[in-house]
Amino acid sequence: MKLELGRNEAVCGKVLDLLHLVSGKVRFRIICLLARGDFCVRDIAGVVGHGNLSNTSQQLKILRMAGVVGHRREQRNIIYFLADERVRKMIRFLRREFLASEK
Repeated sequence: MKLELGRNEAVCGKVLDLLHLVSGKVRFRIICLLARGDFCVRDIAGVVGHGNLSNTSQQLKILRMAGVVGHRREQRNIIYFLADERVRKMIRFLRREFLASEK
């Protein structure tokens, strides 16, 4: 008998935690951007945070602490990247489902 996702409490909790984490508009926009490549906080803030470095940095910290986003130093810049392949796959799926229907 196959386990149902909703019946497995541990898995259900992990999925709900991830969905809650990415349900914030700024965090969702950050992961969508990072699914396309690696960026420094200034570039991320310019695209998703309307130039608000402080709020963007806070949201990146939340995503980093959850293991969704990683970072590395390149000279004077901190470069952020999507660290969770499951999230990258989820963004690809959402792009196919929602953006394809707008054509």
